Amino acid sequence: MSIPAAPDAPAARRAPGLRTLLTLLTFVLSALGAGGLVALRSEQIDREARAAAGELNLQQAVGVAAAIDTDLGRFGSELLAQAQLVEESGALRQPVLLQALMNGLQAQPSHAWAGVTDAHGKVLAASAGRLVGMNVAGREWWGAAQDRLHYGDVHEAELLQRLLPALQAGEPWRFIDLSAPLREDGQLAGVVAVHLSWPWLRERIELFARAIPTRDAQLFITGSDGRQRLGPVGALGDALPLHVLAEEVPRGWRVQRWPDGRDYVTAWATSPGSTPFAGFGWVTLVRTPLQALELAHAGLHHGVWTAAVLTVLLATALAWTLSTYFLRLLARFVERVHRIAEGAEVPPPSRRLPAELARIDEVLQALMGRLHGQALRAGEARDVFLAQMNHEVRTPLNAVIGLSRLLGQMELPDKALRYVREIEQAGQRLLALATGALERSHRTDGGARLRHEVFELPALLDAAREAVEPEARRKRLGLKLDLAPELPPRLRGDAFQLRRLLLGLLAHAVRVTDHGDVSLRVRHVPLAAGQQQLLLQLEVPAAGGLAADNPAAQADGPVPRAHGAFEQGLARVRRLARLLGGTLAVEDEPGRGAVLQVSLPFDAAA
Repeated sequence: MSIPAAPDAPAARRAPGLRTLLTLLTFVLSALGAGGLVALRSEQIDREARAAAGELNLQQAVGVAAAIDTDLGRFGSELLAQAQLVEESGALRQPVLLQALMNGLQAQPSHAWAGVTDAHGKVLAASAGRLVGMNVAGREWWGAAQDRLHYGDVHEAELLQRLLPALQAGEPWRFIDLSAPLREDGQLAGVVAVHLSWPWLRERIELFARAIPTRDAQLFITGSDGRQRLGPVGALGDALPLHVLAEEVPRGWRVQRWPDGRDYVTAWATSPGSTPFAGFGWVTLVRTPLQALELAHAGLHHGVWTAAVLTVLLATALAWTLSTYFLRLLARFVERVHRIAEGAEVPPPSRRLPAELARIDEVLQALMGRLHGQALRAGEARDVFLAQMNHEVRTPLNAVIGLSRLLGQMELPDKALRYVREIEQAGQRLLALATGALERSHRTDGGARLRHEVFELPALLDAAREAVEPEARRKRLGLKLDLAPELPPRLRGDAFQLRRLLLGLLAHAVRVTDHGDVSLRVRHVPLAAGQQQLLLQLEVPAAGGLAADNPAAQADGPVPRAHGAFEQGLARVRRLARLLGGTLAVEDEPGRGAVLQVSLPFDAAA
């Protein structure tokens, strides 16, 4: 018994070596470990960067919120002091003095307008005389200041919009209202009010923000109504529902997704107010884009990845070197095992061979001896079986076929003669089956031996057609055989396998066809060196039963999915076509039927 050496076996050539496996395993494990460490370190870098940005943003948010409260608290205290001055000086009854006081308030750049009304809302005096004589009792700031100091959230001007100088870029005037009551003898005598300029306060807020610098940060202010008061993008009054952050904790920071769909390191601080200012419920927000932080720390991430890659490469190279060193002994042992498997004489194992490998060597030699004896006995048993099979099966079959031929030469009625021919054809098919069984018993190297014999192609085609004609007549089907005139009558090849292929094609076509004609066309294409490309084209009508119940077609070209039972029967035909060195293609068009084409190479016979 001869066993091929491992290097000649295709599976052994494709299988990676142990050194490769060890190196790959080391590479994978080191890559996973390094990747995990890189992920942890990258997460740590990102976490530290976010924490630093969050703390810095929080400092700015707290500082700006405190500065706004301080300014508004100061303006409120100044207005209360002005109200007390008006009350004590009796300026309500002195128009000149009252106008002078209002002009003094107007001199401050923070004040867009200042004025005093009587108890009924009529403006008695105002900066630059604006609105004097008008009744403002319907304004919110007037009605809310009947009994206390009033702060009005930022809003767009109405009465003063056309009276004040135009702002740059067509921006409308917006104010923060401050108003306080004026009393005489405990009764309401009037209201003193100022409109703080929002453009001025906005510039002051930006100045506060620059005092606590941050990197790539943007400052926003949102009100308790979820509307924007200030921000580098958007407009006053736009939806900015981030005031809910302050409902959890008055100040803090976290990574927050904004309405634009992007994530930011967001710090917030509420506006608690500053006496006498109770606060508007504003929330100051300072945000830094996560993308900006990632770009700022890209160098650190690159360094971490570089170190990880170098570590993986070093570990892989070390594994390769060590495996090469330790596998030298194993490689020599494997070579010894190959020689034992081939049945070659091998010297006794070296004393330097480890005890474990020496024991394996002994077991292998004993096992190969037993396998060799079993193979010899199996070969003898097979030879005996084939000899008996050849005598017990083929001899009676040949007798049946011979007697059928003798009967066919006698003068018999047509019907009896047809029966005799069918008996002979059935015997031929049974003999073909027995011969096929014997062929499979003689397989070598995984495939049957092909014969090279001269045969008559028309006779073989007629025999295949006659074999399926009874079933075709029973189903009332037409069975047509169309041979090309230039078709060579004699070919050289395996007639037995070709007969099996033809029978498979026709039998399955008749089986799945309900009505119509089954047509087999035979053509040829001359090839080089006397070869003939035999083309078998089988046409099955549209009612041939090609149901879509077997999507796994086994043809050599693009095969449609809808071939059902027909394609199931073609599996053997496809194997036979490949065995003969040919191909099988199936085409199926709805309403027109199926066309099967088999291309087979044969040598032309002299």
